[in-house]
Amino acid sequence: LVSSAFPVSFSGRPRIQKFGSQIPIGLHSGALTFSEPYAPTPHELDVLESNPFFMNNTLIFYNSVYGSTRSYAEELARRLDTTEHALDDAPELLESNPEAQTVIVLSPVYGPAVAGATFIKDSQGLLQGRRVALASVGMTLTDHARDKDSSARLLGDAADATTRFYLPGRLYYSEISRVHKGVLWSIVNMLKGKVNRNANDNNMIDTYNTDVDRVDYAELDAIVEWVRS
Repeated sequence: LVSSAFPVSFSGRPRIQKFGSQIPIGLHSGALTFSEPYAPTPHELDVLESNPFFMNNTLIFYNSVYGSTRSYAEELARRLDTTEHALDDAPELLESNPEAQTVIVLSPVYGPAVAGATFIKDSQGLLQGRRVALASVGMTLTDHARDKDSSARLLGDAADATTRFYLPGRLYYSEISRVHKGVLWSIVNMLKGKVNRNANDNNMIDTYNTDVDRVDYAELDAIVEWVRS
C-alpha cells in the first residue's frame, strides 16, 4: 500500500459475510466485539522512542454514522499515542493547537457526500501550513474507490494539498436506518437494469440485504507511514 493519493471511496434476517484479514470491531446483534489490542513491532517502538514529536504533533478528527470510522480513528490514535476527536471539535482544537502540524480527518462516504472533505475544503485558513490527510471510509471496492478518487472532486481547490486515503468500511443492513435502506433499495434496482455493470456494481447487488464487514486495521499502516514521513 502506497500512501500517496488514494481515495478515494429489506426484509428478512441479513446474512453475514467477512472479507480479507480484517479485525472487526463493532456492534452486531447487541454484542460489542473488540479487536485485539495493537502491539507495535520492535521497529515501530524504535521509531516512537527516537521520534516522539510526530505523535504529539498530530491531530486526528473523525465523524461516524454507524461506527466503523470511529473504530478506525480510535485504532489510529492508539498507534500514534494520541487522542481522536469529533470533527465538530476541530475548529476549536486547531485554533488552540497551532503547534500541531499534521491533521488527519477520517470520514465516511455517506451517499454522495464526505463530511470530512467538506470540512477540509471550508477550513483552509485553519489548515494553512499544516500537513493534511483525508481518509474516506466506504463500501466501494477498494481498488475501484482508489482509482476513481472521488475525494479529489469533493475537496475542490484543497485536493492538491490533501493526501487522500481510502479505508474499507462496514455496513450492516440489520442496523441501518429505514431511510438508508430505502435509498440502497433504489440504487440496487437501478443497477440491476444497467447494461454494462462494473465489478463494484455487481458487488453492491450481490451484498444487498447482507451484513458486510470489511474493516481492516492493516489499511492504517499507510497512514502511519505518511505521518512518519
